Amino acid sequence: MHWKPSFSTAFMLIALSVSGQSYRPVWIGMERAFAETSGPGRMYSLVLDSVQISGTDTTWFNYFNFNDSVSHFSGCGYLGGDECNQLNRPSWTGRGIRPMSNGNVQFHNSVGETLDFLLPETATDTGWFYADGEQRFGLMLIGSDTVNLLGVLDSARFYQVVHVDLQGSIINSSLHEAPFTICKSLGLVEFFQVDSFPAVLRRLRMIGDAEQQIGLHIITDASIHDYQIGDEVQYSHFEYSALPEMHSGYHLKETILSRAETDTTVIYSLEFELFQEGSTQMSSGLNTRVYSKTDTVAKIPFESFSGVVRSMYQVDHCGSLLWHYDFDPDNRWYTCP
Repeated sequence: MHWKPSFSTAFMLIALSVSGQSYRPVWIGMERAFAETSGPGRMYSLVLDSVQISGTDTTWFNYFNFNDSVSHFSGCGYLGGDECNQLNRPSWTGRGIRPMSNGNVQFHNSVGETLDFLLPETATDTGWFYADGEQRFGLMLIGSDTVNLLGVLDSARFYQVVHVDLQGSIINSSLHEAPFTICKSLGLVEFFQVDSFPAVLRRLRMIGDAEQQIGLHIITDASIHDYQIGDEVQYSHFEYSALPEMHSGYHLKETILSRAETDTTVIYSLEFELFQEGSTQMSSGLNTRVYSKTDTVAKIPFESFSGVVRSMYQVDHCGSLLWHYDFDPDNRWYTCP
């Protein structure tokens, strides 16, 4: 299955500066999707719906079970279960997110090291968030503006990652100058992968939010079949049977003539041309197709394991980047050794 989204994730800037506002990067209850910004990649869901309290410390966990091997982990079994979908296992966001009383937010990479994000509010400050024996990383405010992101007009602060050695000299790595963007109402919209930090960087941008009902946050029949007048859709169908040995197939082209919408459906009138294999004639005519906005194929989180393996990623099809959603039931039983 593949689907080409009908929205753009590009920022459109309007010359309106903002300052002196309090921005929250993340909060409990967030449900959104991020995607890599450089070529075909995969989607990363952020669903902060699991909380652990220890003394005065509160930790938020992403839904994602990071173990994606065939065997999963001990005691899991092929059909899954609660132990296969634990919310406190490492994900792309690391080993949990901790909100601090001073307004900053801590992320933890896969080995438990702390990334302490205290966001600077002036261009003269640098918010250092990680250091080890060879290097340190900070955030520098490079500007504020108003953005239209997925149809939502919001105030934004734009940061860049600063990567230096212990003497303060710039390290020209893939992390240096990586974008980090916070919006006033949307929060964190441009970020990078945390779990393998600082060894691996994937620059990520928000492409959907379930709270705001914007962008790619749910897949329905209507969103998969999202056509405009004049679009041509082609199908090829083939069937084969071994006992008795026989095969059949057809080729179908549909041209969209009109489009109408209700609260729950999208309705297309179309012209079709059908060619049956083994035939010398083509049939044609008019037809109507109705697709539901409420029948859900998948929604955030798009990738998880709880008896089935799900993932979402982009593939380049002749120059067009299309989203692929894989749903792989992990319940196959074999009677042979």
